[in-house]
Amino acid sequence: MNMKILMLSGDPQILDAASDAARRMKDYGRIVGRLDIFVFVARLGAHQAPALALSANVSAEAVAGRIARFWRAYGRAAHLLKRERYDLITAQDIEHACIAWLLSSRFRIAWQMQLHTDIFNPRFIRHSFANRIRASMAKFLLPRATHVRAVSFRIARSLPVSKAGIPQGKRAVIFPIYVDTDSIRKTQVSADLGAKYPAFRKIILMAGRLAREKNFICAIHAMKRITAEHPSALLVIAGSGPERRAIIREAHRAGVAANVALEGAVSFETLCSYYKTADLYLLTSEYEGYGRTLVEAAAAGCPIVSTDVGIAEEIKGAFVVPVGDLQALTDAVLRQLNMPRAAPELPSMPSWSDYCKLLRESFVACRHA
Repeated sequence: MNMKILMLSGDPQILDAASDAARRMKDYGRIVGRLDIFVFVARLGAHQAPALALSANVSAEAVAGRIARFWRAYGRAAHLLKRERYDLITAQDIEHACIAWLLSSRFRIAWQMQLHTDIFNPRFIRHSFANRIRASMAKFLLPRATHVRAVSFRIARSLPVSKAGIPQGKRAVIFPIYVDTDSIRKTQVSADLGAKYPAFRKIILMAGRLAREKNFICAIHAMKRITAEHPSALLVIAGSGPERRAIIREAHRAGVAANVALEGAVSFETLCSYYKTADLYLLTSEYEGYGRTLVEAAAAGCPIVSTDVGIAEEIKGAFVVPVGDLQALTDAVLRQLNMPRAAPELPSMPSWSDYCKLLRESFVACRHA
């Protein structure tokens, strides 16, 4: 497929040539003629390059800054589109979609609006003033997109199909995030949580960015009752982010600091081992568009307790509880810890070749829409 595609992304890992995200972009390059990516970042990290050629036909360029990055990206993209003709612009976040719409209108190019967040979830909207603006922008942009991609059934169901949303007859295509489940299943255990924390008999694992919407504080409150029944239970949290201090402070306040271990960021290989050696994977998010860690945990055979977000409802055997219901969450964790370890069952997931085929078809459909 000899299409030229301009992608607007907020994933800083693309700028690290050794990352899974960068490798995924190189693989995308095998199904298109050319892929140029503008990556929005507040500032460059230690392993991130300002610009790099990922392959002969895939390039990535950082656009840094807090607010100015959006204007800079528009200017750089417009300069590029004046010189060359592209077939498609694809954008992930709402801010990026707004830029894609402006560029599409100016240069008469098809554009794809990707929805990776449950943007019409009331909890998402109430989370911040910025999120309320994003939800309003989404309502404006949806009917103007050439093509809409939602990463889960949950997001697709939430989209307004009306004059203020997707026009009648044009539906969002449900296209999940690719997770290499076969690789996870085949990964050998290199870091055993039981061996690392021998004083604890029950290990609960959480993973992800330490952000407020992930609601790690809820898990800390649940640990107070869990440790009353299982004094040797340990909550292991893998990840980094702005809520780290708040989590530590709340653990001390709840009297469970000795039963909480914050590991910081870990490699994907290590995380796969953690999934395989934990007694339970716990997710307490207030909202998720997809919930990649749920898929990873299920692929690794780790039992799951999750709030009713993202793809949780599609995983057979997972304990799914209402968002914000601490008692239901704690009951589910205790019930799972008292049961024999049983692997949940994932819904049908596409292979990498099938995923690439679906991606190619979505690009073609967008161009001809």
